[in-house]
Amino acid sequence: MIKAVIFDLDQTLLDRDATFANYLSSQYDHFQLSSSRVTKSEYIDFILSIDDHGYTKKGEVFQRACREILSSTVSSKTLLAHYQEEYGKEPVLYEGVKGALERLKKIYQIGLITNGRVQSQMAKIEISGIKDYFDSIQISEAVGVEKPDPLIFQIGIQSLDRKPEECVYIGDHPKNDVEGAKACGMKGIWLRKAYYDPPIQMDGEIESIVELQNWLETLNDAPR
Repeated sequence: MIKAVIFDLDQTLLDRDATFANYLSSQYDHFQLSSSRVTKSEYIDFILSIDDHGYTKKGEVFQRACREILSSTVSSKTLLAHYQEEYGKEPVLYEGVKGALERLKKIYQIGLITNGRVQSQMAKIEISGIKDYFDSIQISEAVGVEKPDPLIFQIGIQSLDRKPEECVYIGDHPKNDVEGAKACGMKGIWLRKAYYDPPIQMDGEIESIVELQNWLETLNDAPR
């Protein structure tokens, strides 16, 4: 029986692309990048087009921006330093996430396992108002390994004092989230994204976190 529900953060609970776009808007204004004769929307669209939903290193992202579309004196190192300090302060949750977490919290332990830097990930978690829903939060920078390394999943499971078969993990990335969780003995649920091919192995597929509770009830009621 499932007793703990563990989530990915970006593109699962939180609209990471919208959150990053919010940051880029603030960055554009802070450095007065209009002096480069690129509009704010052009700047945001360019960065998002090369960002690969967070999987391109930000040093490379800002180097390309400075090389290809910016003519101002700001350097890529300056942009990167600002990103490292300020990103995450304008998070955007997907619709219905808080309500879903509220309902699930009454039945299950709730955990979070996310890749990323502690400063930015905690800013998103705290400012979006979801921190108190979690019984355990594991961030790769603090743990020292990233998904899909089994160790970060094992640490998350152990922190809840559960067995792998009592846990289900939900995330958008087929390999890092779903296949990584299943390799540790957990159930793996894919939050479907059109830009990814489905995981090779998964235990279920949803389009929104609000669908999750019905899926869990079906799983726990299934014959064993």
